[in-house]
Amino acid sequence: MSGSSSFNLFNELNEPLTGRKWEYELFPISWEEYENHVGYLESKQDLENRLIYGMCLEVINNKKGEE
Repeated sequence: MSGSSSFNLFNELNEPLTGRKWEYELFPISWEEYENHVGYLESKQDLENRLIYGMCLEVINNKKGEE
């Protein structure tokens, strides 16, 4: 940052986040959850992709790059 207001901006950006910060832990879904969602046959056919790309929701929902 540069300019006359950079000092004021710097002070505002270093403000503590007490009471305004939330942390979430998102775990990959289980194989049972995946199988219940897509069905046994499709989950069995998709096993290799799931082993390579993982079970995170973003990966499962975005299958464009896999095939």
